[in-house]
Amino acid sequence: MRSKYISIIVLGAISILGSTNSAGAGIKKCQDEDGKWHYGDFADEACAARADVTKLSQKGQVIGVDKAPPTQEELEKNKKAKKDAQAKALKKKKQRQKDLSLVQIYGSEEVILSTRDRKLESIDNNLEVTRQLKQGIESDLVELKTRKKSKKVDKLIAEREAAIRSYDDVIQQSLDQRGNLNGKYAEILKDFQDASKRLNSGS
Repeated sequence: MRSKYISIIVLGAISILGSTNSAGAGIKKCQDEDGKWHYGDFADEACAARADVTKLSQKGQVIGVDKAPPTQEELEKNKKAKKDAQAKALKKKKQRQKDLSLVQIYGSEEVILSTRDRKLESIDNNLEVTRQLKQGIESDLVELKTRKKSKKVDKLIAEREAAIRSYDDVIQQSLDQRGNLNGKYAEILKDFQDASKRLNSGS
């Protein structure tokens, strides 16, 4: 903790030092934490190493303050604050570059939504084709099961059932892809909106 000192300029009290200075001269003095007083031109040197030195005019008004050098604790605190400020500025710079890149890629929310819808439509078309093919195989399977049992019929039935399972896998993969695509573009849209907001506000 910084020691407390009092420093003043005493005017018209030259007799304290036994000086022959004129009555208009000023004398600096400060008292340290042990109660010891320091006078004269070097008083501020004795105190300023650890405390502020206040200067008063002839009328008792404060005309200046000689600031004491910072303590080790204050130096460390200032160093940390400077480091934090630099890290914050760097993070802000990188975020701005990322925001600018995102806005330049898509341009507008409408482009993002139309791109999403176009890709979803492609998936939906593939789903529809796959489902129709599956329905055709299922119809064949129903018809095969009405036939008289034989090795050939059993083989055809096994082939149709395997094909149906394969189509089911394709359908599920397409549904998963559709869900992932929706989630992806929801994130892109939010990132784009946040980026635009930051760029417009200058933050």
